[in-house]
Amino acid sequence: IEGREFINSSCKISRVKGDWDAFDANGICSSNDATIIIGTPCSLYLQYCNDIIIERAGTYNLTIDMVNATMLLEEVVVYPEALFLCGNLVDANWDPAFDGAILDPTDEGVYSIKNIELVAVNGNANAYFSFNTTTGSWDDVNKAARYGAESPDQAVTIGENMTVVSGGSSAFAWMVEPGTYDFVVSLKDMTLVVTKATTGIESIEADKNAPAIYYNLQGVEVANPENGVYIKKQGNKVTKVVK
Repeated sequence: IEGREFINSSCKISRVKGDWDAFDANGICSSNDATIIIGTPCSLYLQYCNDIIIERAGTYNLTIDMVNATMLLEEVVVYPEALFLCGNLVDANWDPAFDGAILDPTDEGVYSIKNIELVAVNGNANAYFSFNTTTGSWDDVNKAARYGAESPDQAVTIGENMTVVSGGSSAFAWMVEPGTYDFVVSLKDMTLVVTKATTGIESIEADKNAPAIYYNLQGVEVANPENGVYIKKQGNKVTKVVK
């Protein structure tokens, strides 16, 4: 069976269909209602149909090998179309309906967004955030998947991998100094990387501090330009100068 969603943590499998007496009498099950560990083959038993206990609800491929008497449950991972950053945003403070901070997918299960400003509010020294898979009311958001930190108010280490956990309706928020940041979330690896965004002012300062290189109008580099018109390149900035 491929791509079957199990909304409960148990099920029954039989070699025949019909009424419950026939179904149960021809059952296929694991030993003593043992929990099936996802991705690990378990032994099959042909006996009165006990419940098959699944490690957790989800979407799975189920393979039953009657020759070797094993059952294998493999999870089918379905990544959300996008993630929404929610928190102390400068434009929307913990507004679950705000869709202006969308992390778009850049690879399978990987999402990113740049230049998001977080601010401190309500007398706090830090800003807080987590991620949702939808927008709307808090009821809408809490019914969908939410992702957050491992513990309450976990401080972000800039530039390092942080562990992401699926927190259901009570995802813990990360804590970071107010500022403008870039975010990369991998639901494949369940990691978050936060880096400081490069602003226009920082780029100008970087250009000012970069070494200046001069070229004459024929494009030849000149070590000591004087008495003429030259092209000056400093960082990413190119200008015409007269010496």
